[in-house]
Amino acid sequence: MDEKTPAIIRPKPAAEIRLTPALSEKSIRTVRSLPDRDKPAFSKPRRPDVTPPKPWVEMEEAQNQAGEVFNLGDLIQVRAPWGEVAIAEIENFYEVSPGSLWACFVPREEREDWIWKGGSIRAELLKKS
Repeated sequence: MDEKTPAIIRPKPAAEIRLTPALSEKSIRTVRSLPDRDKPAFSKPRRPDVTPPKPWVEMEEAQNQAGEVFNLGDLIQVRAPWGEVAIAEIENFYEVSPGSLWACFVPREEREDWIWKGGSIRAELLKKS
């Protein structure tokens, strides 16, 4: 036989073939890790890094766009949930970030069919009552 012709391979007779039981050590194969190209395109979701919120800075007074000064306890005009202007009292002022001043208020007017506990408004939009 020369090098270019393949050798003839003869199958083994049935008597020489050995079968292994399903759960024997020889039948258990190790799972190989998938190559990068075969890995799924998604990854396990991660929790985003959350920075804790900065504490509010409470203030004693604030000014609106017109320069009027408002203090705690002043009565102001606000838009009520039912869509009309209502009277409310300023409970506190707080600054979330520099230049972002807000006023929290509680209503002094209510309607029978509305339960209104209060709200907040930007200090620059305050209107005296």
